[in-house]
Amino acid sequence: MSRQNILITGAASGLGKALAIELVNDDANLILLDISAIGLAQTQAQIQSLGGQCTIHQQDISDTDALTSWVNTLQKSLAIDWLINCAGVTLTSSTFDISTEQWEHLLSVNLLGSIVLSTAIGQQMTLRRRGKIINISSMFGFLPAPSGIAYATTKHALIGFTRTLSVEMHNTGVDVHLVCPGFIQTQLFEHAEYNQVVKQNILPNTQNMMTATEAAKRIVQQVQRNKQWIIFPFYVRMLLWLEWYTPRLARHIWVKQWMDFLQKRSM
Repeated sequence: MSRQNILITGAASGLGKALAIELVNDDANLILLDISAIGLAQTQAQIQSLGGQCTIHQQDISDTDALTSWVNTLQKSLAIDWLINCAGVTLTSSTFDISTEQWEHLLSVNLLGSIVLSTAIGQQMTLRRRGKIINISSMFGFLPAPSGIAYATTKHALIGFTRTLSVEMHNTGVDVHLVCPGFIQTQLFEHAEYNQVVKQNILPNTQNMMTATEAAKRIVQQVQRNKQWIIFPFYVRMLLWLEWYTPRLARHIWVKQWMDFLQKRSM
């Protein structure tokens, strides 16, 4: 079997980095993309220490024109076998405090970047009749996210894109996977923007969250088993069950979360 070329966005830290490390093996050539040059270099050093092969590319995924040009150039020299869209940012804010610029940034990073890459690479995959597109959404792609409305909006849209793309890719040889994890121990909230609220008052306790390493292992295992929807851990499925079958109870939970946010914002 020929070497697998695997492109991962958001590979400088968090889940993207964990996925890159999980995929280190003799048959993988990792192409790692992120805006952080320092983080990419650290990921590359760790992969090389494990005997893996990778190239790193500093790229602002929110610049969709530059991203399109970059991926088109890349595909002239190699064929991508796996695309993992993992780059993501979040914002803690009420709706009315979010600027147009902030909306545009989250939409570009969390949604449009994945669409650009899935479209360009997906076209080449269909010509070869093989490949995998793995889009990392979130449990908040299905559920409300009080104080995280911009993040939830982009992740809801990513789910709609991924599910529909999966239908369009039927019988093309290209597999499309939707990943919706719960909370993971990453620096997503540490790096987030905060509007009209003190960051330290709202930061979640990550100690009891699933580690990025555990999440990456589960994702890779499920992709290799060709599972289309990858939703974990179990409490995410429970929340979805509540949302679908007991919507009044689910709404009570989300309203309480929103009230808690408003209280912390006033502190």
